[in-house]
Amino acid sequence: MKKMISMVMAALLIACAAWGCSQEPVPIMQNFSDNVEESPISGELRLALFQGGYGIEFWDELIKEFNKLYPQVEVEYKISPKIGEIISPEIIAGDIPDLIYLNQAQEDGVTLKMIKEHRLLELTEVFKSKSLDQAGTVEEQILDGLLDTTFYKPYGDDKIFLAPFNTAVSGLIYNQTLFNEKGWKTPSTWDEFFALGDRCKKEGRYLLVYPGMSPGYLNQLLLPAIASGGGKEQLYDFFSYQEGCTQTPEMEKILDNIERISQGEYILPGCSSMDHTQAQAAMMQGQALFVPSAIWIENEMRHAQREGGDSFEYGLLTSLKLEEGDPAYVSLQPEQIYIPSGAKNPEAAKIFLKFLYTDTAVSLFGEHASGIMATKGAVEKVKGYLSNGIYNMCSVLSNPEVKTFVQSYQTPRAGSDFDVIDDIFENGMKQVLGGRMTAEEWGNNMEQSFSKVRRELIAP
Repeated sequence: MKKMISMVMAALLIACAAWGCSQEPVPIMQNFSDNVEESPISGELRLALFQGGYGIEFWDELIKEFNKLYPQVEVEYKISPKIGEIISPEIIAGDIPDLIYLNQAQEDGVTLKMIKEHRLLELTEVFKSKSLDQAGTVEEQILDGLLDTTFYKPYGDDKIFLAPFNTAVSGLIYNQTLFNEKGWKTPSTWDEFFALGDRCKKEGRYLLVYPGMSPGYLNQLLLPAIASGGGKEQLYDFFSYQEGCTQTPEMEKILDNIERISQGEYILPGCSSMDHTQAQAAMMQGQALFVPSAIWIENEMRHAQREGGDSFEYGLLTSLKLEEGDPAYVSLQPEQIYIPSGAKNPEAAKIFLKFLYTDTAVSLFGEHASGIMATKGAVEKVKGYLSNGIYNMCSVLSNPEVKTFVQSYQTPRAGSDFDVIDDIFENGMKQVLGGRMTAEEWGNNMEQSFSKVRRELIAP
């Protein structure tokens, strides 16, 4: 029988202290490819899993189904919101998990440290190999654009060392029920955006609210606009601080539009001192039409008052375009999973990773965690498990005309005084939206900051 031993602390402080084992095997499932038989694996497989908003039940059910295919593998796992702190001393002592689900952005720094120390197993061949349950390769199952970013190819070459787990869509969030009731068309261009702002002023509503205390949320306004107006190449020039990237004709137009927001009474007064939940609440209560955020807003604000009460449903706006014919973009917020180079059972870990991308796993993630796996078609496959609001926001991924990207700023060198949030947003875009800096001044400041970062990155 499966053993799951965990230490549960009060409220949010949950920490698992011991490895638990998987269920006894049951007959193999029938709808999987011959690749299952071609990949005989056995032994102990140890997982270290971050416990965020998706809970434990999904992993329990996933392991049950995995063992139907691979009954000779004994799966054990630790899961905790503080999994990085738990496994860090164990890794130092040589007790290394076979597979880890933990993002680079976690404060414990475990994943980032392992990347910097080149302690990850290369996964390129895993993604080039056959899918377990579909025609084609594993790579062909993944949402377009994810694997080409530094999140998964961290060393500047074409080798994959981390894998996408789930994904969340981000952008400008709005009250779709309100738009339906008013008969408002969601804007697709900057001109339509401002026209809607002029219309809603007559009702005492503002066009935009943003969390000034967390100005990094403005990524969801700026980055899709860059991708749409300047193309993905220009967006990645911005991520890597390339010379002139803030002063192209397209970028200047985008920045002028952002400055225009501050000039026409389109911004809710006082939002420069709001945190993200206050800004989101202001949108939900009808004070402003749009707030930059992501699909986790529904769970985060589940108890907040909202205009329209139970009829309130979220919507998500794709990029604001310079011209109607420009492509539409949305930003993805995927999480990461990887195999340490010191894993004792790497072959089993690779197969478990491939299993995560099967339709079985996709459905389980929707059913038990209301989550969206980072695979093509996942939204429609789990539609029945999602709330209307989550489905509305994620449905942009089902539109073949909508393109995606992943936020992936190049990491400055250790010791650099450049900080993406402080330099680009706190001391930059926030000042433009507050009318304390012009768009041209912001672009010039970024050129100076980016030039310094480039020199630091090439220094011996």
